[in-house]
Amino acid sequence: METIKDVVKDYTVGKGKYKSTKDQKAYDCWNSMIRRCKLSNTYNYKNWNTYKDIEICDEWMNFQTFAEFYYDNIYSVPTGERVEIDKDILQHDGRKIKIYSPKTCLFVPHSINSALTNNRKLRGEYPIGVSFYCGKYWGECVSVGHEKAKKSFNNPNSAFKFYKRMKEKYIRELAEYYKNWIPEKLYNALMSYEIREDD
Repeated sequence: METIKDVVKDYTVGKGKYKSTKDQKAYDCWNSMIRRCKLSNTYNYKNWNTYKDIEICDEWMNFQTFAEFYYDNIYSVPTGERVEIDKDILQHDGRKIKIYSPKTCLFVPHSINSALTNNRKLRGEYPIGVSFYCGKYWGECVSVGHEKAKKSFNNPNSAFKFYKRMKEKYIRELAEYYKNWIPEKLYNALMSYEIREDD
């Protein structure tokens, strides 16, 4: 059985100004990324299947390079919530294999990141945002203020269209709320974000 050392042997803190102790937040972000992608299956990480095809670019195998990206791009928001690294928003194009890299990643407030989580494992056979009970297909979406937009339909396609419309509206509302604090490329990505049936 592979050990942690076997799986991550090519990843190194490297020589440079960034240290795992002095730059602990950057290091924890880097280390967590590696563990999700490289160790989740080995250690029964609850979402291991989500990360089984995810790659990390060669340059981020060295912490020095990752830390430079981290400090160039990290920011805080007045809400006080944590800001997380995300590799999906800029790659939201249906590709199965995605990668953590300087070109594909940005930092995102937790509220936005949570809003874009698809919970594929939980929804079963229906399109995203659709469930079936009481003889009806239901489109359901949490909106700003954590209120639920919910409506029943006779077929899953109509329920999905309702969910898609409400979810995209919610994402744009979040973009506007965070507009003055988040990077422009994140704002633009959210404003053009489209929900796909296979998300």
